[in-house]
Amino acid sequence: MPSTPAALDGRISHYRILYPLGAGGMGEVYAAIDETLQRRVALKAIRVDKRLDEDARARFLREARILSQLDHPNICRAYDYLRDGDHDWLVLELVDGKNLKDALEHGIAEAEKLRIAAQIASVLVVTHEAGIVHRDLKPGNVMITASGDVKVLDFGLARPDAGRGVVPHQSVATALALLTAADTDLTRTMGGGSTSGGPAYETRAEGITGTVAYMSPEQARGEAATTASDMFSYGLLLQELFTGRRAYPAGTDVPELVERVRAARTEPVRGLSRDLAETIRSLTALAPASRPTAVETRARLQWIHDKPKRRLRWIAAAAAALALVAGTVKYTIDLRRERTVAVRARADADRRRAQADDLIGFMLGDLRTKLEKAGRLELLEDVDGKAMSYFASVPAGSLSGEELSQRVQTVYQIGAVRQARGDLKGAIESFRESLSEAESLTARDPSNTDWQLRLAYAHFYLADALRFQGDLDGALEHLTAYRLVAERLVARNPSNADWQLELSYAQGGVAFIQEAKGDFGGARSSLERALAIKTALAQNAPGSAARQQDLAVAHNRLGVVLDRMGEGDLALQHYTDDLRIRESLVARAPRDESIKSDLYVALSYLSRAYEDRNELQPALVQARKALDVTSALTTLDPANADWQRDFAVAENRVGHVLRWTGNREEAEARFRDAQRILSALVQKSPTNFGLRQDLAVAELGAGWLSFDRRAFQLASAHAAAVAGELAPILAKRRDVATYAGEAHLLQAAASEHLGQPAEAARERTAALAATEGVVQDRRMLALRARALLALDRVDDARPLVEHLLATGYRHPALLMDWRAHAPTNPE
Repeated sequence: MPSTPAALDGRISHYRILYPLGAGGMGEVYAAIDETLQRRVALKAIRVDKRLDEDARARFLREARILSQLDHPNICRAYDYLRDGDHDWLVLELVDGKNLKDALEHGIAEAEKLRIAAQIASVLVVTHEAGIVHRDLKPGNVMITASGDVKVLDFGLARPDAGRGVVPHQSVATALALLTAADTDLTRTMGGGSTSGGPAYETRAEGITGTVAYMSPEQARGEAATTASDMFSYGLLLQELFTGRRAYPAGTDVPELVERVRAARTEPVRGLSRDLAETIRSLTALAPASRPTAVETRARLQWIHDKPKRRLRWIAAAAAALALVAGTVKYTIDLRRERTVAVRARADADRRRAQADDLIGFMLGDLRTKLEKAGRLELLEDVDGKAMSYFASVPAGSLSGEELSQRVQTVYQIGAVRQARGDLKGAIESFRESLSEAESLTARDPSNTDWQLRLAYAHFYLADALRFQGDLDGALEHLTAYRLVAERLVARNPSNADWQLELSYAQGGVAFIQEAKGDFGGARSSLERALAIKTALAQNAPGSAARQQDLAVAHNRLGVVLDRMGEGDLALQHYTDDLRIRESLVARAPRDESIKSDLYVALSYLSRAYEDRNELQPALVQARKALDVTSALTTLDPANADWQRDFAVAENRVGHVLRWTGNREEAEARFRDAQRILSALVQKSPTNFGLRQDLAVAELGAGWLSFDRRAFQLASAHAAAVAGELAPILAKRRDVATYAGEAHLLQAAASEHLGQPAEAARERTAALAATEGVVQDRRMLALRARALLALDRVDDARPLVEHLLATGYRHPALLMDWRAHAPTNPE
């Protein structure tokens, strides 16, 4: 064994070493305590003669970061990397249990084997999606924990040697040797060296890296490993797992073994079901292109797992059919013929429903959630099309209630994915279909509460999409229906927390539309009810992150309405409570990107509140924090339309504050970038009125900056662009009138300096008309006051300005116009 590192006097950095775990080809492995986070870890010391060169270290750090971000429950995590004296150190998750190789020797229950296989497949799904190839998948690199779950180890080969022709690219760090001490397979170098008792030889000669008996043919030929190579190794692992025998004959010497591997001449798969045997044979195909992907394999294993349930349903159906003819003999021949046709039809339906089971299990599992957190929703782009094609082939009337319930959920999830990708039209189509099927479902049994919830969700998703499209009346109709369903459920069982939560969601949704339509009193009442429910739920489950998220949303939404009603101090408190909760949630789950997206929202609202109070430095601090959050998200997934939009809106926010602080050069750059992003998104989804509104805000910012620079013609062009973006929205959304009025004021100011006084007067009058009938919204009241001031109607503007100032509203635009037209008046 190599010499013990000097650090083993008991400590390396803030890790206290407990005892050695063993040694592998790269160095020693020790159990340790992370004294900062108070958790047990594994420390691997990389020996001096195996120490990474700078290129390898750079690859390791880059790829290890990717791996650490996956945060999959079945992957052994890499926590840290340290350099100390003559050693590189890896800090890894300490896995308690035994490896799959040892577990197989002691015997594994048949029922457990499929579960183990499925968990390994899930690991390959997420790692392959992230561009990571394991390259050394084998039973010795799979741990079975004390709880029976899988942990896949050793992501990346432990022995790169560029001087000897190794293929190091795609290794997730040479150094991620993980706990090779747990693998009792010894090493054999081609051409000589030590041997193990079996054929699982490891080699690094002739450009070949890995364990020969578990590598793919292309790896054995010295070619680069791909995800298909992992699937071949996985097939070999499955063959050993389910048959209890390795895929190559015992006692095979190295040269013959290598030749067998290169030709994919594995032992025949015997003693297994046809479906499982065929899955293994397809995985161990010689041609990489012929092997199924990890996603396909996981779905196939799920299908195999669920087959007994489908068979029972078929048997029940067959028994029912036989019962109908049991008492008759007269029509035996005709019935036999009909029965043959029926069985064939049933088999065809069973096959199609099996395909649906694969897809529904795929969609309703954790894939969407995981991809959303990782910012990789574009990976689902093909799934929705396949799902809808299947649904077209199987009428809803032929489904059982439970099958139809699953379909309802799948269809509105497809709509949610489409909406997240910016396909609003496709999303609404999916949501309408989901609602239609949900109504059919609940008509079958109105007392089924699960089905009632499906109906509620279908109403909600359709309402949300209609809101984005600008159809507020349609959105309110469906949100009201959603609330009615929730109220019926709560009336059945008032102590049911889930139903209480649904009612709070419904109240919040209705309030959103009430606010957009200018009914602030109604919105406030709805939101106060929602906040009361969510506060009680959070108090009853203090450790629940989900309950805290719900509470944060309630604070935010109530803050918005109070802000618009003129209760600025109370609104600021709710915004602060929202941000406090969001920051604590991010601290608890720093890798959950959806929580970071919510944090951006809280920061943006707080920034806007400070700007309205003319507290510009706090406003800028919060705006820049929001920009940092959204910048990191878009870097993670540039294809995520929601995150692109958030980034552009955050740039708008920073730009507007910078204009008032005097940093106009950066403000102009922010607005220009926001315009570029939002224009592209609007082109992709022209019916998304929310995007058009955001683009109008960017145009307004750029327009006022142009005016400040005395580029009056350009300012006029920006004002016209805003009017064009808002024209299709104004008839449907009252809340955008603020931006339309602002565009009129900009056009009026530009026209005045361009020598067009009549045009300027018309635009000022139009700005005033845009605010007609407003009695509560502070920003609209401020716009009305500015329009009156622009028309030199100072006496009419005075009570509005005094009212706004009394409520704490001191936006720089209002103060600037007030000073210009009434310089002797107090602020």
